[in-house]
Amino acid sequence: MRFILIKTPIILFLLFCIGTQVSGQTPGYASYTAGEGLRRQNNCSQAIQKYDEAIKLEPGNYRYYFAKGKCYSKLNQDDQALTAYLQCVEFKPDYTSAYTLIARLYQKKKEYDNAVSYYNLAFLNEKDPGKKLNYKLNAVKLQLMQNKVAEANANIQDAKAIAPADKNVLFYDGEINLAMENWESAKQSYLKASDMVKDEPPATSAKYFYGLGLAYFKLGDNENAKKAWEKANFGPYKAKISGLMSKSSHTYFYSMAISYYQGGDIETALANLNKSVEIQNNFSPAYKLMGIIANKRGQNTQAVANLQKAIDFEQDPAKKASIYGLLVSIYLDREDYSGALAAATNVLATQPTNVKIMQMKAKAEFNLGKYESAIITCENAVAAITNDPAKKAPFYLIMGMAARKSGKNDRAKEALKSASVGVYKYAAKNELDLANGKTGAN
Repeated sequence: MRFILIKTPIILFLLFCIGTQVSGQTPGYASYTAGEGLRRQNNCSQAIQKYDEAIKLEPGNYRYYFAKGKCYSKLNQDDQALTAYLQCVEFKPDYTSAYTLIARLYQKKKEYDNAVSYYNLAFLNEKDPGKKLNYKLNAVKLQLMQNKVAEANANIQDAKAIAPADKNVLFYDGEINLAMENWESAKQSYLKASDMVKDEPPATSAKYFYGLGLAYFKLGDNENAKKAWEKANFGPYKAKISGLMSKSSHTYFYSMAISYYQGGDIETALANLNKSVEIQNNFSPAYKLMGIIANKRGQNTQAVANLQKAIDFEQDPAKKASIYGLLVSIYLDREDYSGALAAATNVLATQPTNVKIMQMKAKAEFNLGKYESAIITCENAVAAITNDPAKKAPFYLIMGMAARKSGKNDRAKEALKSASVGVYKYAAKNELDLANGKTGAN
């Protein structure tokens, strides 16, 4: 009788074990099933208690940890969820579903290196090519966010081995090549990808065309960059394109040239001016500055050619006259008085009271022996100047010299008396002596 009593619990336990094996249930299965029911009812707190019961009965079952992790995620208890998923993969190291959730949690915590590691583990253990590709692209995206270009490049090679013609693989390959300054390779990847999305709405296609435009821009092909960006001018890309377009405009390079010119780096200034007129070959201000630089370097022929282009392309009469003024000055410096007279005449056609130009015109006329014309120009200038003897003095001097040269001594004397102001008084006195028949300094 004693033997029967001792053996009865053992027999009952063996019968329970046989029963669970026959029914396919493991020791923690009932608690796990109860937990699943509670989870589906969104009663995650009680569900976790049931999962814990299942784990106590069967601590090596990965499914219980995974289910527990999902409940913690529903409760936004990320640290507890992460612990559960990590325990899950301890018992099933090839469980890709857990790896992806671990990666997402690390990504949410901005622990990007850990996230990349677990996306790569998911990739290694996944059999489905589509899912493998997705894991790799997620890793690439995170690495590019951290500017870890070399690591991203290694991962994109794995993705290319799976689906070399996939639009997203091509997109990230373009992004990586841009970061590595492989502009041509980037362009080729974006071209293939953008062709695949050309019929998609801007919301999904803009990033491909933006990347293509950027590759063209880096290659110096602004025309094709603009064409690509026309299809990317959407959402967050609008401001980016606007900023880059401003840097690809003729005015941007002209502004750069001005900065370098003022800073004393003439070669860089000229390089930017050349870029400016490459983009817009009728941009007058760029040619004007080119002319100024050439003149300072003593390259008079080149200076005149550039200033003439600036004049030809300028539409604003006042600005055109200002450039003519520079041209007149250069002609006078070269002692090309015919050129100076022609340029000055052009200015005075629209600005008849421009005293500065009138003075240069009078100088040109005097040196060409056109004394009567010089006198008339000076008379007009004096009439335009109000009550300022110092400003009138240079015109009276030229008027006096021209009158004396043409034998009109009385007229010369009258003018020269009014020229005896400031620096002009020395020449005026000498000219007066000559007009009075005395021997002058000359």
